[in-house]
Amino acid sequence: MTIERRINDRIGSEIPAEAECAFGPSPDVTITNISRDGLQIEGNGQLAELKPAIQGTPIEMSVHFGLSGHPVHFHCRAMYRQALAENRSRLGLRILSADPISSARLQDFITEHSFI
Repeated sequence: MTIERRINDRIGSEIPAEAECAFGPSPDVTITNISRDGLQIEGNGQLAELKPAIQGTPIEMSVHFGLSGHPVHFHCRAMYRQALAENRSRLGLRILSADPISSARLQDFITEHSFI
């Protein structure tokens, strides 16, 4: 995984979500921060066990959660993985694609929660 930094400000959060992978488990996770172009998720051992579809390629997943009572869906690529404890890990995700409604809901959430 290459290291890339998000350009946009991050907003701390504790949003429950599901990380759906084509191969392997679909763990329940918590989004610990969110920005216009990425998410940081934390989860249990299932998150640490995720593998890419093809060895040597990045892990990609769909992340499903709710913002302001509405469902949103993003397709993401893991940019980094960090072990937090023996059975807990964190992934930094870059948002690759989203439907227009999910993108608009994310923008509204960020606008509502920004300190600027």
